[in-house]
Amino acid sequence: MSQDKATTNPKTTGHSWDGIEEYTNPLPAWWIWGFYITFIFTVVYWLLYPAWPIGNQFTKGIPGLHTITYKAVTADGKEVEKTTHWNMRSKFMHEMNEMQTSQKQWFDKVASMSFEDVAKDAELMQFVNSAGKTLFSDNCAPCHQAGGQGKIGFAPNLTDDHWQFGGTYDEINQTIVHGRRGFMPAFKEVLNEQQITQLGHFVLSLSGEPHDAAQATAGAQLFKSEDAGCYYCHGAEAKGNTQMVLLT
Repeated sequence: MSQDKATTNPKTTGHSWDGIEEYTNPLPAWWIWGFYITFIFTVVYWLLYPAWPIGNQFTKGIPGLHTITYKAVTADGKEVEKTTHWNMRSKFMHEMNEMQTSQKQWFDKVASMSFEDVAKDAELMQFVNSAGKTLFSDNCAPCHQAGGQGKIGFAPNLTDDHWQFGGTYDEINQTIVHGRRGFMPAFKEVLNEQQITQLGHFVLSLSGEPHDAAQATAGAQLFKSEDAGCYYCHGAEAKGNTQMVLLT
């Protein structure tokens, strides 16, 4: 009887609005303990880790508990050990320097081997291809384009089968390290329109492109003549000079 009465007549605060009364039922025990635990956890966290701002600084927590030590690579390639308090920025720097240290080992390994030996190592080739793609995007793509197709009259196409300055490892290395510069003077004051057209057809014939045979024959004679003097730089067979410029 008393249990039914307690169920049908719960305790209220006495506050009522529009027929709705405010009960005074106690909170569940699990909720109360959960609140106490989170409060205790908060206080402990404040003591252990950086938390409260104080002016332009902040509480550092317990020294040594949350520091992070990592090896950083300086600009001259030396490794130095750095220790700082833990935060997301230091964690990021730690991961970045770990990656740089790991990459440095790979780059050192590649640098100590010949091009031919690197090409025989599948694991190293995977690394140099990945690293080379990034380096190409940062340094070469502005002129040669992202896909390496180049710009006519400005940067050679790197995707075709034609190696303008040679395709051996040493020649490619020479191109990347020292660069290349072609040289072609203007001929508008030396040759007339007809002669320029004849030379144009001759150049087209070298690559098997559509051309006028008669014009190309005249252009071939002009190419080797003293009037145009093209063979001085491009050679008698129009094979070019890698120190200057190529036609075929």
